[in-house]
Amino acid sequence: MIIAGEKFFYSTKTGRFEIDENPYGEPICKPIQNVKIIDGKLNFETLYKKEETEFIIASKFDADKQVFPYLVGMENRDFYFSETDVDGIEIAFDKDKLVRIIFTRYENLVSKDFLTILLEKERSIITYPFQKFDLKSIIIDKNTFKFETEEKVIEWQLQMNTLLIELIKRLIESGNVQNY
Repeated sequence: MIIAGEKFFYSTKTGRFEIDENPYGEPICKPIQNVKIIDGKLNFETLYKKEETEFIIASKFDADKQVFPYLVGMENRDFYFSETDVDGIEIAFDKDKLVRIIFTRYENLVSKDFLTILLEKERSIITYPFQKFDLKSIIIDKNTFKFETEEKVIEWQLQMNTLLIELIKRLIESGNVQNY
Protein backbone atom coordinates (compact mmCIF):
# COMPACT_ATOMS: atom_id res chain seq x y z
CA MET A 1 0.00 0.00 0.00
CA ILE A 2 1.27 3.46 -0.84
CA ILE A 3 -0.27 6.32 1.12
CA ALA A 4 0.15 9.89 -0.09
CA GLY A 5 -3.14 11.32 1.12
CA GLU A 6 -4.93 8.58 -0.82
CA LYS A 7 -4.63 4.80 -0.47
CA PHE A 8 -3.27 2.88 -3.44
CA PHE A 9 -3.14 -0.89 -3.82
CA TYR A 10 -1.59 -3.09 -6.44
CA SER A 11 -4.13 -5.67 -7.56
CA THR A 12 -2.70 -9.01 -8.59
CA LYS A 13 -6.07 -9.75 -10.22
CA THR A 14 -6.04 -6.77 -12.59
CA GLY A 15 -2.26 -6.20 -12.71
CA ARG A 16 -2.86 -2.49 -12.04
CA PHE A 17 -2.68 0.01 -9.25
CA GLU A 18 -6.06 0.89 -7.79
CA ILE A 19 -7.31 3.66 -5.55
CA ASP A 20 -9.48 2.91 -2.53
CA GLU A 21 -12.63 5.00 -2.64
CA ASN A 22 -13.54 3.90 0.90
CA PRO A 23 -10.26 4.42 2.83
CA TYR A 24 -11.86 4.27 6.30
CA GLY A 25 -13.80 1.05 5.81
CA GLU A 26 -13.81 -2.12 3.74
CA PRO A 27 -11.73 -1.27 0.63
CA ILE A 28 -13.58 -0.47 -2.58
CA CYS A 29 -10.79 -0.32 -5.16
CA LYS A 30 -10.98 1.16 -8.65
CA PRO A 31 -8.20 0.87 -11.27
CA ILE A 32 -6.28 4.04 -12.10
CA GLN A 33 -5.33 4.85 -15.70
CA ASN A 34 -3.60 7.51 -17.80
CA VAL A 35 -1.01 7.98 -15.07
CA LYS A 36 1.39 10.82 -15.78
CA ILE A 37 3.40 13.55 -14.11
CA ILE A 38 2.57 17.14 -15.03
CA ASP A 39 4.47 20.00 -13.38
CA GLY A 40 5.79 17.63 -10.69
CA LYS A 41 2.29 16.43 -9.76
CA LEU A 42 0.90 12.93 -10.18
CA ASN A 43 -2.15 12.90 -12.45
CA PHE A 44 -4.43 9.95 -13.17
CA GLU A 45 -8.03 9.12 -14.00
CA THR A 46 -10.43 6.62 -12.50
CA LEU A 47 -14.09 5.82 -12.08
CA TYR A 48 -14.42 7.17 -8.52
CA LYS A 49 -17.76 6.91 -6.74
CA LYS A 50 -19.45 6.22 -10.10
CA GLU A 51 -18.01 9.32 -11.82
CA GLU A 52 -15.04 9.72 -14.18
CA THR A 53 -12.60 11.64 -11.98
CA GLU A 54 -9.17 13.15 -12.59
CA PHE A 55 -6.89 13.14 -9.56
CA ILE A 56 -3.97 15.50 -9.17
CA ILE A 57 -1.70 14.70 -6.25
CA ALA A 58 0.93 17.24 -5.25
CA SER A 59 3.52 16.83 -2.54
CA LYS A 60 6.32 18.93 -1.15
CA PHE A 61 8.08 15.81 0.14
CA ASP A 62 10.88 14.17 -1.82
CA ALA A 63 9.78 10.63 -0.83
CA ASP A 64 6.41 11.11 -2.55
CA LYS A 65 8.12 12.61 -5.59
CA GLN A 66 10.35 9.49 -5.74
CA VAL A 67 7.25 7.24 -5.90
CA PHE A 68 5.40 9.18 -8.62
CA PRO A 69 7.64 8.13 -11.58
CA TYR A 70 7.37 4.49 -10.53
CA LEU A 71 3.58 4.62 -10.63
CA VAL A 72 3.84 6.00 -14.17
CA GLY A 73 6.46 3.41 -15.10
CA MET A 74 4.48 0.53 -13.67
CA GLU A 75 1.46 1.42 -15.77
CA ASN A 76 3.60 1.56 -18.91
CA ARG A 77 5.58 -1.67 -18.31
CA ASP A 78 4.74 -5.30 -17.85
CA PHE A 79 4.80 -5.04 -14.07
CA TYR A 80 3.70 -8.07 -12.10
CA PHE A 81 4.31 -10.02 -8.93
CA SER A 82 5.53 -13.58 -9.36
CA GLU A 83 5.41 -16.68 -7.15
CA THR A 84 8.93 -15.88 -5.92
CA ASP A 85 7.95 -12.38 -4.67
CA VAL A 86 7.51 -13.48 -1.07
CA ASP A 87 8.63 -10.38 0.82
CA GLY A 88 6.64 -7.43 2.03
CA ILE A 89 8.11 -4.13 3.05
CA GLU A 90 6.73 -1.11 4.87
CA ILE A 91 8.61 2.18 4.65
CA ALA A 92 7.35 5.02 6.83
CA PHE A 93 8.28 8.68 6.60
CA ASP A 94 7.56 11.62 8.89
CA LYS A 95 7.47 14.46 6.41
CA ASP A 96 10.74 13.88 4.51
CA LYS A 97 12.52 11.85 7.22
CA LEU A 98 12.62 8.07 6.98
CA VAL A 99 11.57 6.74 10.41
CA ARG A 100 10.80 3.03 10.00
CA ILE A 101 11.46 0.10 7.68
CA ILE A 102 9.85 -3.30 8.22
CA PHE A 103 10.83 -6.29 6.07
CA THR A 104 8.49 -9.30 6.24
CA ARG A 105 8.99 -12.70 4.62
CA TYR A 106 5.85 -14.67 3.83
CA GLU A 107 5.31 -18.36 3.24
CA ASN A 108 1.85 -19.40 2.01
CA LEU A 109 0.56 -15.92 2.94
CA VAL A 110 1.75 -16.35 6.55
CA SER A 111 4.46 -14.14 8.05
CA LYS A 112 7.52 -16.33 8.71
CA ASP A 113 10.29 -13.82 9.38
CA PHE A 114 10.68 -10.10 9.91
CA LEU A 115 13.25 -7.40 10.46
CA THR A 116 12.44 -3.93 11.81
CA ILE A 117 14.53 -0.77 11.67
CA LEU A 118 13.64 2.30 13.73
CA LEU A 119 15.54 5.40 12.69
CA GLU A 120 15.71 8.01 15.44
CA LYS A 121 17.70 11.21 15.91
CA GLU A 122 19.96 9.86 18.64
CA ARG A 123 20.30 6.30 17.40
CA SER A 124 18.90 3.76 15.02
CA ILE A 125 17.80 0.32 16.15
CA ILE A 126 17.42 -2.93 14.25
CA THR A 127 15.29 -5.74 15.66
CA TYR A 128 15.97 -9.22 14.28
CA PRO A 129 14.57 -11.74 15.03
CA PHE A 130 13.85 -10.94 18.68
CA GLN A 131 17.05 -9.12 19.56
CA LYS A 132 17.79 -5.40 19.37
CA PHE A 133 21.03 -3.94 18.03
CA ASP A 134 22.29 -0.42 17.39
CA LEU A 135 22.40 0.02 13.64
CA LYS A 136 25.67 1.43 12.28
CA SER A 137 25.10 1.35 8.52
CA ILE A 138 22.95 0.04 5.68
CA ILE A 139 24.60 -1.30 2.54
CA ILE A 140 22.44 -2.15 -0.46
CA ASP A 141 23.78 -4.37 -3.25
CA LYS A 142 21.18 -5.39 -5.83
CA ASN A 143 18.56 -7.25 -3.79
CA THR A 144 20.78 -7.81 -0.73
CA PHE A 145 20.45 -5.42 2.20
CA LYS A 146 23.27 -5.56 4.76
CA PHE A 147 22.66 -4.02 8.17
CA GLU A 148 25.86 -3.50 10.13
CA THR A 149 25.76 -3.45 13.92
CA GLU A 150 28.54 -3.51 16.52
CA GLU A 151 27.95 -7.23 17.03
CA LYS A 152 27.35 -8.53 13.50
CA VAL A 153 26.17 -7.96 9.96
CA ILE A 154 22.59 -9.00 9.28
CA GLU A 155 21.77 -9.77 5.64
CA TRP A 156 18.32 -9.78 4.10
CA GLN A 157 17.85 -10.85 0.50
CA LEU A 158 14.73 -9.09 -0.69
CA GLN A 159 12.62 -11.42 -2.81
CA MET A 160 10.35 -9.18 -4.87
CA ASN A 161 9.99 -7.51 -8.25
CA THR A 162 13.23 -5.73 -9.24
CA LEU A 163 11.33 -2.53 -10.06
CA LEU A 164 10.11 -2.39 -6.46
CA ILE A 165 13.60 -3.13 -5.13
CA GLU A 166 14.87 -0.17 -7.16
CA LEU A 167 12.14 2.05 -5.68
CA ILE A 168 12.91 0.87 -2.13
CA LYS A 169 16.60 1.72 -2.61
CA ARG A 170 15.72 5.20 -3.85
CA LEU A 171 13.34 5.79 -0.93
CA ILE A 172 15.97 4.74 1.59
CA GLU A 173 18.62 6.89 -0.12
CA SER A 174 16.28 9.91 -0.27
CA GLY A 175 15.00 9.49 3.30
CA ASN A 176 17.35 11.94 5.00
CA VAL A 177 18.87 9.07 6.98
CA GLN A 178 21.91 10.19 8.95
CA ASN A 179 25.12 8.14 8.70
CA TYR A 180 23.89 5.84 5.90
